[in-house]
Amino acid sequence: MGLDRYSPGHNFGSSHGQTRIIRFAYFEGPEYVPLIRRSLDLILQLEREVGQELFYNTGVLDIGDTFEPALVSVMEHDLTHEILSGNEVKWRFQAGEALPLRARPGPIASEWA
Repeated sequence: MGLDRYSPGHNFGSSHGQTRIIRFAYFEGPEYVPLIRRSLDLILQLEREVGQELFYNTGVLDIGDTFEPALVSVMEHDLTHEILSGNEVKWRFQAGEALPLRARPGPIASEWA
């Protein structure tokens, strides 16, 4: 159970705004992956029930120090991913270092859901 001092959609934390990101390659640990998969299953079920797109399968390009811990989740759960070289990133995204590109994560229309 999640408890919050304020009503949903407030401006005092990460629960406000139009979307939330969902990612499978969780850098906090691979044990979260089954929970995230189940969460997405429920979001997709809700989409079907209400006839409204809630999940946008955009993929995620991770930049920063979460790369190595997230890779543990990727490998342990055989998640679809790409590891891009600096040149590939520059060509595809006009950016810098080698980064993981993960398939199937993306934003959820959290306020609607």
